[in-house]
Amino acid sequence: MLGGENLQLGAYINFWTTKEITFYGVVGGIGTYMFGTFTGILEVLFLAMAFDWITGVTASVIEKKTLTAINSKKNFIGGVKKFFMIMIVFLSHRIDLAFDLNWVMTGVIYFWLINEFISISENFSRMEIPFPAQLKKFIAILKDRSSYDEKKSNE
Repeated sequence: MLGGENLQLGAYINFWTTKEITFYGVVGGIGTYMFGTFTGILEVLFLAMAFDWITGVTASVIEKKTLTAINSKKNFIGGVKKFFMIMIVFLSHRIDLAFDLNWVMTGVIYFWLINEFISISENFSRMEIPFPAQLKKFIAILKDRSSYDEKKSNE
């Protein structure tokens, strides 16, 4: 029973090359160093950043009514901005570790989430799509939590 099944499992293990395994290990190690545990709010931030980019490009295409509306310079600048947003989250995680805190990265993520969701709602408006009331309420809750974290950090 064990011999035959183990041989079949070996076929799956050999699916990835050593280079691929090394690459994913390095990426995972860097991600863990930069952000610690991959939390739910960090995942939501990355998803919101991607969705903001997608809705922004889509809104530009709809407004101009042509695919040539996609401006590579504007896209590049937007990508650089998102890169620096991620770098600030990384820096805030390192601050949490260096000063034995646990609120800096969370507060920074709340800040960026608020901005991303506001931008997404603006993109929806540009596309003439109603923005869900539940997400508007979510933005308000994030703003409240962000101001609470700010008050807490000043104490």
